[in-house]
Amino acid sequence: RQRGFQEAPTLAMTKKISKKAIMLDSEKNISSNLFDAFHTSNSGRKGPVVLDFPMNIQRSEEIKSLANYPAYKIKKINYKKNYSLIKIVTELKKAKKPVILLGNGAHAIKNYSLLENLVKKIDAFVVTSFLGVGSYNTRDKRYIGYIGHVGHYAANIALAESDFLIVLGSRLDIRQTGSEVNEFVKNGKILLIDFDENELDNTRVKPDWKIHDDINNFLKKIDILLQNYQNTKDKKWGKNILKLKRLRLDDQQIPKNNNIHPRVFLDEFEAQTKAIDTIVVTGVGLHQHWTARHLSYKPKKKIFVSSSGHGAMGFDLPSSIGAAILHPEKLIICIVGDGSILMNIQELASIKERGLNLKIIVLNNSRLGIVSQFQKITFANDPSTGDLKKLNFKNISSGFGIDSKQLIEKKDIQRKIKWLLSKSGPQLLDVTIDHDANLIPMLLAGRTMDDMWMGYED
Repeated sequence: RQRGFQEAPTLAMTKKISKKAIMLDSEKNISSNLFDAFHTSNSGRKGPVVLDFPMNIQRSEEIKSLANYPAYKIKKINYKKNYSLIKIVTELKKAKKPVILLGNGAHAIKNYSLLENLVKKIDAFVVTSFLGVGSYNTRDKRYIGYIGHVGHYAANIALAESDFLIVLGSRLDIRQTGSEVNEFVKNGKILLIDFDENELDNTRVKPDWKIHDDINNFLKKIDILLQNYQNTKDKKWGKNILKLKRLRLDDQQIPKNNNIHPRVFLDEFEAQTKAIDTIVVTGVGLHQHWTARHLSYKPKKKIFVSSSGHGAMGFDLPSSIGAAILHPEKLIICIVGDGSILMNIQELASIKERGLNLKIIVLNNSRLGIVSQFQKITFANDPSTGDLKKLNFKNISSGFGIDSKQLIEKKDIQRKIKWLLSKSGPQLLDVTIDHDANLIPMLLAGRTMDDMWMGYED
């Protein structure tokens, strides 16, 4: 029974989905618990900590002393050091089709040159997970794309055919590997490095070696052991993968009318922003993966921020606001679908109020695209998501006092993007894209990495 106004069992609801959940029920332990929460949240694999902070404790005298509390020092994790890279490097030297997979953990790499050295020494191709996008320069010739369920076709082929896969900071979940885990890198060896022991203990894919270590430590060690490495890469295989990359088979479908295809729009946007330091934030939906596929990213220069895991629609506007406040020196781009933006559209008021240098691009297809696509693949019909009333986001945004325009015709793409980038402050561009544009290819259940769904004619 609810005994107080807005009372809820906070700890019970959040304990299973947080690193720690506690109630601050005594004045004596406020300081230690509060700063321990910051330590727990930031140490090892970062994650949320929940503090149930009762009103009487918030008003206590102890709270006043927190301003003078010494900074909490992050304790170092004691990684398992009882592994030898010598045997692993011996096997690596035999590899003819090496691939390095970078996950979300790869964003923690401090010395980027060590990663570049590893890539060059073994002449590996680089792929990422979805959340690993931006941990490696996507314009580099060795970068093939991101892998998995909605990844680049060439990247999935490169990984499927690899004979030695080095995984840095990725848990290899089902969205990366597909449902056929026994077929994942079936003709190669897998080396998995992660600083989260729980991930190493609960892998869906069985790697040949598991290493519990910080990626930075690993890169230093292997750099020393590869001093005299002689490259044995299969050059014919390498040329075939690069040819696949150049073919760019992702989202090739062309509208039968004069509608704007999202890839065409994003190609022009890339041309006008490739030299600008940007943070690109997306919502959840088709636009999210088009944005990951067709724009370029680079560590600390061009950053990709997106929801993964549960895929939270509405992640877009609040996260772009945070990025704009934290990095006023950068261009913040929020690319969002007409469905996802509706989850938190009231945040347009916050954006206007703070005058943030935030550019919002709504890819408007009058459709809950990714759900519609799944429904059509599964049920051959999408009655509840495939044909929605078109909303005018130019008018909606203007109502919040934000400078806004619509883009409807292909001939205006270049000019409207120039307008969006021409001045500072909040702006919104409502882009009418082809209603029938889909995310192609896809790795569907029951298929292997090298057998992606290539469209409805497949």
